[in-house]
Amino acid sequence: MTLLVAAAVSLVASAVLGLAAPLAGRRLHPAVAVRAVSLTSIGATLVAGFVLSVLSFDFLAQLAPVAAMGRWSQPLLLHRDTIPSWLGLLACLATAVAVTRGGRRAVVIAADLLSAAATCRAGTRSAGGLRVVDDAHPAAYAVPGIWRGQIVVTTALLTALDRDERRVLLAHEASHLRHRHHLYIALAELSAAANPLVRSTTSFVRAAVERWADEDAATTTGDRRTAARAIARAALATARVPADAVTSRGLAVAQGAVSERVSALLHSPPPPKRWRLAPILAGLAIAAAGAYVVAHTTELRFEQAHHLYLQR
Repeated sequence: MTLLVAAAVSLVASAVLGLAAPLAGRRLHPAVAVRAVSLTSIGATLVAGFVLSVLSFDFLAQLAPVAAMGRWSQPLLLHRDTIPSWLGLLACLATAVAVTRGGRRAVVIAADLLSAAATCRAGTRSAGGLRVVDDAHPAAYAVPGIWRGQIVVTTALLTALDRDERRVLLAHEASHLRHRHHLYIALAELSAAANPLVRSTTSFVRAAVERWADEDAATTTGDRRTAARAIARAALATARVPADAVTSRGLAVAQGAVSERVSALLHSPPPPKRWRLAPILAGLAIAAAGAYVVAHTTELRFEQAHHLYLQR
């Protein structure tokens, strides 16, 4: 029973983390929230995947052919902390689905990053990594590369903004590249693909990286009102741009809840307050502790099963 209880505690804690992390992240500075929520989502997914994998292995090992190959005592495995058939089958199915979905998403993310890197190499840019495109569609976005990325801005958007607003625009996109925001988004997307219970973290991280870049732009320019005005004007200018006019691999300045971002810039910057991470860290600790008990209990069972097999 210890095995099942520990597994249940770990899985429930992982599920609660996936739902609660975005709520806790809203009370944090965007830079702290992005790191905390994206890493929490991948941590919760890894813990849940580990527990499900152990349950699957434990269930399969109870089958006579598998027990014989592993040289384990089948009667002992069936006697101590037996995994019910329905739970074992469910764990096997969940593990297979998680690995398949996570693997597919990982391939898509890797392909997107390679394609973005190829775009960066092919495009002409200035020393600062800026590429200005003569285009009637207002757009600005950061294209991540393997080592260095590229900021793409169209002439139409540059024309729509004044000098100070252009500084905000470029500082915003430069923040995306400097802090590698695309990797945090990739972690959240990979976690959500493998574990649907953390799906809400993806939309949160996408919105939070824009807030992070907004705060960086406001700090760089030293004027929060100008930063708010630039974000609002860029959003209005790009509102009628066709969806396929901006590459899906880019992080665009007008993405996310623009009204909320503008409102946040019109107020004082949020304090870091890292102590608010305590509930998230506590949840991760509980999930990890449950996974440790599952691993330790399973290891002892199979050591005893192997020892009993050799004594026959």
